[in-house]
Amino acid sequence: MVKRPSFLPWLLLACVAFVGGVTVPGVTTIRKAGDALLRGDVTLTAGSNVTLTQSGQNITIASSGGGGGSAGDEAILSSSVNWSIASGSWSSPLAFNTEERDTNTLHDTTTNNERITIATTGSYIVGAHMYIALSSAGGYGFRICVNGATAAAGCPVQTLSIASASFDVMPHASRPVYLTAGDYLTMSVIHTASGSQTVESIITRFYVTKTGAS
Repeated sequence: MVKRPSFLPWLLLACVAFVGGVTVPGVTTIRKAGDALLRGDVTLTAGSNVTLTQSGQNITIASSGGGGGSAGDEAILSSSVNWSIASGSWSSPLAFNTEERDTNTLHDTTTNNERITIATTGSYIVGAHMYIALSSAGGYGFRICVNGATAAAGCPVQTLSIASASFDVMPHASRPVYLTAGDYLTMSVIHTASGSQTVESIITRFYVTKTGAS
């Protein structure tokens, strides 16, 4: 019995060879369901993300991807120091000197360490989690921008909220974003509480995860 792989069409096999009136086990015809029968020598050709391995009488068909292309590029950034954020305007991009994960050199802990730089074109989940200790009432939030943009259109991930009193707040936001190799992402913070406020590094994270092919 031939078991259909989940990523290939069903192959119909017919064992109908005869020699001297005796049935000889083996495959003599093969076809994709609905197509014409093939006879004689037939070549199996590996497609994208598919490998064929022959050993003895067995041919193993394996898939190395999910049909939508490879995923895997990922960076999760943190910091060993807190950030002090002045009131009333967007901060400069936060610098991250620590990596919890970086699978394809998307970040450098010293050079341009405020950036995650995309290595492979495709779809990504882009997001951040922030912990800010507000000493008074006020608005607060963060944004993630592409290639140094400051206008809303260039900052695909944004969150803004209001605290009615002093409070430790932990906003989180993420969304799918299509990015091109060479694009870079930065994270900035804003608040309107009185005086400078501290973004705590203990929980704050900035991340990207590739989810689909180019």
